[in-house]
Amino acid sequence: SLEVFRALAHSTGEADALRLVCHCLRSRGKRELAVQQAKEDLARFQVDKLGRGKVQLSLAESSANLPNCNRREGAEGTALCCVNDALDIFRQCHDRLLEGTALLTLADIQLVELKGSPKSRAW
Repeated sequence: SLEVFRALAHSTGEADALRLVCHCLRSRGKRELAVQQAKEDLARFQVDKLGRGKVQLSLAESSANLPNCNRREGAEGTALCCVNDALDIFRQCHDRLLEGTALLTLADIQLVELKGSPKSRAW
């Protein structure tokens, strides 16, 4: 379906399909592949602001629990940077559903930073 939306040059459908692809890859334990896919496709959404936010959110979700996902604080491409950029876009576009999703992802990222990676947690 991602290729169908690309062929139709339908950026909204392409961004939504890419989010689903990344979600499926994460659910199969292939977070690194999801990160790679999102990074490769991010450049396609320079004009479509909301589409760019969706891809950045997928990138943040996919890299959130990877080792050292935020070690380069403020560096472009980190989970924290991506989710904050996506959150700004969703607020500008008045998309409350995606804003809420981004806030949940931000909370997850901050919990991982506070408590350590899920594998290193004692509880």
